[in-house]
Amino acid sequence: MTDSFIPSRRNFLTATAATGAAAVATTARAASFHDHPDAAPMIRCVRLWTGDDGDSHFEEGTITLSNGARGDLLSEVVAATSLSFQETTSGGSFEWHRDPVPRFVFTLSGTLEFETRGGERFTIHPGDVMLAEDNSGSGHRWKLIGDEPWRRAYVVFPANATLPFKAHSL
Repeated sequence: MTDSFIPSRRNFLTATAATGAAAVATTARAASFHDHPDAAPMIRCVRLWTGDDGDSHFEEGTITLSNGARGDLLSEVVAATSLSFQETTSGGSFEWHRDPVPRFVFTLSGTLEFETRGGERFTIHPGDVMLAEDNSGSGHRWKLIGDEPWRRAYVVFPANATLPFKAHSL
């Protein structure tokens, strides 16, 4: 086989990121129809960021979707600078830390409870997306709930990326 038949690493990572994100989106979309058949399809997203007070905070929202071809719902394309996968065995936890860079975290399996130093808590389930932007300040911690390992994909995006996150109104 010649080199011309071997895809470049960048093309492979781009295709893998698109395939993984599509699988997560499909799972989340199917779950929204199943759990709430009359609700508009959506992908749950939790944004975690550092506030002006130096503490991490979170807000619930969704990934913004628009009508596409064949009746599909699509987000805007977000450029990715890297993709990686990680697995933590059941029972795992990680004490106080910050995310090293702004990124999406796609949960493939496992249920986790996150906590900020201010005592705010939220739960992430398979199919949920986290927009991790608490890259400074007091940070957060998490622990796995249940018997499943936490399998996830990290997708780092450029600093100037327009992100398809829409916060829920209070």
